[in-house]
Amino acid sequence: QLPSLLLLMLATVVVLLPSGIIPKYVALFLLLPLLFGTHSKNTHKFSARVFDVGQGLAVLIEIDHYRLLYDTGPSYRNGGNAFERAISPYLHDKGIHHIDHLILSHNDNDHVGGYSALEKDFSIRNLVTSFDTFAKHQRCKAGDHWSVGKVNFTFLSGNAGNKDNNRSCVLLVETPACSLLLPGDIESEIENSLSIKAPVTWLIAAHHGSRTSTSQGFLDKTQPDVVVFSAGYGNAFNHPYPDVVERSRQSGAKVFSTALNGAVLMKSNTENGCETSVIRQDEKRFWRSFQAL
Repeated sequence: QLPSLLLLMLATVVVLLPSGIIPKYVALFLLLPLLFGTHSKNTHKFSARVFDVGQGLAVLIEIDHYRLLYDTGPSYRNGGNAFERAISPYLHDKGIHHIDHLILSHNDNDHVGGYSALEKDFSIRNLVTSFDTFAKHQRCKAGDHWSVGKVNFTFLSGNAGNKDNNRSCVLLVETPACSLLLPGDIESEIENSLSIKAPVTWLIAAHHGSRTSTSQGFLDKTQPDVVVFSAGYGNAFNHPYPDVVERSRQSGAKVFSTALNGAVLMKSNTENGCETSVIRQDEKRFWRSFQAL
């Protein structure tokens, strides 16, 4: 932001100088980097927002003008979907019209139910899934990776195992200072097979905190600073399972749930390091209460 501010100040000085000293068109050249808003090749910051979509998952990762959406939340039996209610308003408010990467972890409604609504209003540049429902898509595969500036994305697993949950696209997002692990709905069988460097800053609990995931061995392997459970309040599955919550807390992680805390926001490389905040703290209302699990 500082280089942009300096360019703006210089352009302003050029415009205000008496005619004949410096040609006015020089101001335009100074402003070109701001007008085109190109990605910084040196960026090492990202933000990730775990939306409150009830019993489901949707996580948006933002780096400058790059957007990655991991899952789209559920659709409802009586019509409508969480994407229209929770995600689309945020994207429109921020002036976002496209998704650079859409990752659909696996073919369960609570993860892909908002796809049709997303496709209607937003362009999708790259679609990556663990299943073959769509005509134009790529399959996630362990070892596939790409970078945006100095933020690295790597699939640790995908299309592995017989169960749909275990075939989830497992995505690791990392900078030199912070990392985020998105395991979809994998169970302990796949958790144990993952090769990962500890510690992980943020772990999105697999399968919304079911008793078959976020095993003690996985927590020992990843050593997360923060565990986030994306689950609906009072859901029929009892997610997150109390033993899993307690196991996460006993591992030393701070624990949050979208059911209690609302949307969870994670920012890398801020002045305070890797920072976590929740909507019910940042946007207080008398009907909201902020608490960690």
